[in-house]
This record gives sequence, structure tokens and C-alpha cells, in this order.
Amino acid sequence: MATLIKKKVKGGYIYYVDFTYQGKRHRKSTKTSDKKLSELILHDIELKIARESFGFGELEAKKTKLAEFFDKYLEFSKATKTKNSCLLDRHSLSVFKRFTGNIQFTALKPKMVENF
Repeated sequence: MATLIKKKVKGGYIYYVDFTYQGKRHRKSTKTSDKKLSELILHDIELKIARESFGFGELEAKKTKLAEFFDKYLEFSKATKTKNSCLLDRHSLSVFKRFTGNIQFTALKPKMVENF
């Protein structure tokens, strides 16, 4: 459930929408001090959350698999590190990928890294 918060700013106040999406708390500015417009934005966000189609760029990011991320990292490693460091990176990432599987990068949790 989302809530509307009124915050004091220089020269007046502005409304923010406070909500939780995919287990994370977010606060999004409505960029207005008009309560009616802010309530419409609040209802729009609640509707998008209910339909699982919320429009934050960071949350709508491409679903990158771990292997794809590791490939990009290894390109960086090869270009910036010594040959031995690059080989060590490749081995470490290979072992980690076998441990976790080729999951989506966003599904990686701190507990998985701790267990590894």
C-alpha cells in the first residue's frame, strides 16, 4: 500500500508517494503541492504495483543473467588487469556461477554470497 507524505521544502511544501515494491521501500516525488494531483499519482502507482508493471527505469531494467554480466566483467578484467589476475577472475566467476546457477543478476542476494 502506498501513502502520501507532505514534506516542507524551500518556499512551501511538496507531496511524496511512499511505497514498497519488490521488497524495497521507495519514495517518489510528485513534484507538486496540489493534493488532488498527488492523490491521482498515488492511485496510478498503486495500480501499476497491483499489475506488476511499475515504471521505474531501474526496476524495469533488462533482466541480465549472471553469465552475461560475468562476460562483460571479464572483458573489463582482460583490458585492465594482468593476465594472471584475469585468469583468477575467470576461475572465481566460473565456480560462483556453478554454485548459484545462471540466475538473473537482480535475483542475486547477499545471503547467496555469504553461503558461497
